[in-house]
Amino acid sequence: IWLSVSVDSLPHFFTPGHFVCWGSNQHLSEAIENEICPKVQTNETVKLPKVFTAANLEQIAGIQVQWTSNLADHLSLKDDDKKVMLFHQASFLELSKESKRTLLKDDLIDETLRTLGLLIPSNDARSRKWFAKKQRILSLDSKTGSYGPLNASARQIEKFHYWRDRLVVLKQTFDDSEPNTIASWWYDDRKMVQWYTFWVAALVLLLTIVFGLIQSVSGVVQAWAAVKAVNNK
Repeated sequence: IWLSVSVDSLPHFFTPGHFVCWGSNQHLSEAIENEICPKVQTNETVKLPKVFTAANLEQIAGIQVQWTSNLADHLSLKDDDKKVMLFHQASFLELSKESKRTLLKDDLIDETLRTLGLLIPSNDARSRKWFAKKQRILSLDSKTGSYGPLNASARQIEKFHYWRDRLVVLKQTFDDSEPNTIASWWYDDRKMVQWYTFWVAALVLLLTIVFGLIQSVSGVVQAWAAVKAVNNK
């Protein structure tokens, strides 16, 4: 609770999600650094555009956001890449940065807060509306949605060290997703030409159906009028 990370130091003790393995002869700060450290295991480079937000992860890619108080779980994908964990204790991180007793490094705290600004930019109307609904229902830390936006330079993947690998995997999963509902098609403006093509085709189909119904109704009315006129003679 003190560090907002799960620690597993007992044999046969199950801790869900990621946890810090704390050995009996190991200082806790060393254990935390071993689990959450600036390590890069992939050389993949990805762009982190403004459309890469938590709201779009859910509404376009169908990746459900699950909120966690375990910092070690932040940005990890679960359930066959259908869920992503987001750490929401932003106020805790800010207080930890001011505290002299925390074991969390300042650069780790700063980078974690920047990932929140990346995924829940405070200047994006869709993200604000999306987070406000989540915060109201789940009683999330309201500070979580108060960061950002990141400028183009700050969004470069090279600027992330602690969370780079998880951001790369999450962005690739987002890019590989395809909209599969009407709502996701509406929100998906990643490829504007494809977006316009889809909705123009949908509009043409809708108008075709409407005009077809109008013609059918008109034909029925005309036939009914003709039969009535013959019967009145």
